[in-house]
Amino acid sequence: MLEMDAAGVAQKTADLLRAVESHPNFIMSTGCDCVLETPFENLEALVKTTHGYPLARPGGIIDQIRQAVIGYRLDECRTLCRNALASDLDPVLVMEQGLASGMEEVGNLFSSDIYFIPELLMCADTLYAGLAELKPHMRFDGARVRARLMIGVIEGDIHEIGKNLVISMFTAAGWEVIDLGTDVGVQGFTEAYRKNKPDLVGISALMTTSLRRIPGVIRALRQIDPGAQILVGGAPVTREKARVFGADGYAADAVEAVREGVKLMETKDQAGISKTQGAS
Repeated sequence: MLEMDAAGVAQKTADLLRAVESHPNFIMSTGCDCVLETPFENLEALVKTTHGYPLARPGGIIDQIRQAVIGYRLDECRTLCRNALASDLDPVLVMEQGLASGMEEVGNLFSSDIYFIPELLMCADTLYAGLAELKPHMRFDGARVRARLMIGVIEGDIHEIGKNLVISMFTAAGWEVIDLGTDVGVQGFTEAYRKNKPDLVGISALMTTSLRRIPGVIRALRQIDPGAQILVGGAPVTREKARVFGADGYAADAVEAVREGVKLMETKDQAGISKTQGAS
């Protein structure tokens, strides 16, 4: 609870719930104690995952949404998301454990040559239909930051499902988003940065072959603005690689991307306050 991030806590909580779901005499808890320094978002992840778990079980409404994405049943997905909202379920939870989880399985099917590009696109359309229902209701408590995100997929990569999911999440959190699209090179990022002056730059890569181009973009952005805030993510990206590349932040998924973006903005604001106090 103390040392992992919120996504890790949510995953461990779900794993534990699955391990004991056949036994009726368990209560979810952190154990004997929970230290005061535990991040609030970790506590929130424990509570939300636990509350949502019965509905994420096979046959539950969140699982039905997941299966609708996998089966590219667009109208059904839209209706189920409306029903989930009517049941007062957390839309972020529905997105994460329903839509995003379904799309993750679609990616596995694609990698296994069970699904191909037509199925992948139909599943993506289903995902976006569900997101359209959830997006107006998404809120990030304590994380409503009015800021500007500029995001693009690195040159040589045309995979945009993850990027679009991130865009939806940032938009729901109150950010202004500038979408550079896919296959964006150094010049595309730098020219857009000069023009838009974003608070945060997001760089996505979904292939290991395109991953190696990220450091060049980061170096070019730093030449324009040494204080540029850069967040990276995508399947082949890891936290360690993000650090080596010189990025300010890393996110494993769309929900974490918003939280990481908020943290970066808070850090930037605090640094600005410190400089002002030092000058005075």
